[in-house]
Amino acid sequence: MLLGNDDWSRDVELLTFYGNCLDRSAFRTHFHNELSFADFDQALEDTVLALNTGLWRTRDGTLIEKAIGKRGLVNAVWREKMDDVVGAIVEARHALRQALGLDRMLMDMDRSASHRIDQFDYRLRIDTVLGHEMDRIRQRALDSINEILADANLPQLKRIGE
Repeated sequence: MLLGNDDWSRDVELLTFYGNCLDRSAFRTHFHNELSFADFDQALEDTVLALNTGLWRTRDGTLIEKAIGKRGLVNAVWREKMDDVVGAIVEARHALRQALGLDRMLMDMDRSASHRIDQFDYRLRIDTVLGHEMDRIRQRALDSINEILADANLPQLKRIGE
């Protein structure tokens, strides 16, 4: 793909969208400084949805912006790295849910996952192993997208804690 051609321009536009989706507190704040782990879990889910489908929404479901999901990238290397980004976010979400036992137990109908996450707030805050793992996984997602953004001559995202 040649710099400046239509495919390049379209991919750069998509990368800008994906970067915006990841430029949020869920990818800048250390895990133990999160204000709400339920909101954090939702932010991870919303980001995966935005990168996969191109539908970027607020927590209440209001559409912020619409683009094409990562499969729309023409550059195969960038597309593969975006798969790595999504894979890391899914891994972080799985680690959080596994720490809470949400992936292995049935929930009561009147108990939401958010309520259960907030119930374990203290336990999550003192689990330094989980905190370091969550920061490491999310930083891996940021490092992957920053490689792509640098390759496209776009501004890079801040690292966790910056």
